Parts: sequence; C-alpha cells; structure tokens
Amino acid sequence: MKDEELFDRGRLMNKIFLRKYLTQKLGIDYFAEKKYTFSYNYKKFVIENSDFVRDLVYSAKLFDQKLIRNYYIGLVKKNNYGAIYQLFLLLGWHQFSRFVMR
Repeated sequence: MKDEELFDRGRLMNKIFLRKYLTQKLGIDYFAEKKYTFSYNYKKFVIENSDFVRDLVYSAKLFDQKLIRNYYIGLVKKNNYGAIYQLFLLLGWHQFSRFVMR
C-alpha cells in the first residue's frame, strides 16, 4: 500500500484505505459509528488467581529468579495490579508460547 492510503498527513488521519472501504462497500460512516474500547478488570484477575500468577512468576526462567521475585514482591506491596498482570502475560507468553525458542 502507498503511504497516502494509510495516512493523510494534512488531516492527520490514519486508516484511509479501511475508512474508504467501510464507506464504499458496507455503507458504514466510520466517523458516525460509536467506537468501543476493550477493558478488563486486571485487579480482579490478579487477586482471584494470585497463587497461579505468583507460581508462574516464581518459576519463570526469562529473568534472574531472585531479581524477578524481588520485583514481584515490590509490585504486590504497592498493589500495582496492572504491572503484575503485564508481568504475568509476558512470562506466561515466554513459558507457554510455541513460537518462543527456549
């Protein structure tokens, strides 16, 4: 695709091709339709699965185990559920993804 199909620098608008397609083929006015975002209760997930999250973090081999344990304990003390969840996702992906060479 050409750059001008992806981004209109004059109007600072992206997804030009997709917007045109939605309008022409499906009759959808991209700007008139309400936009939705994905949201998730990370805090609830971390609290309800705290043993599983902790065990995954403690068994991780991606980082130095002492360092990651201390980091995790610090996040727990600060109730930083967003960071705990991100750490959980990263380490879970590393441990279970079939695309990661270990």
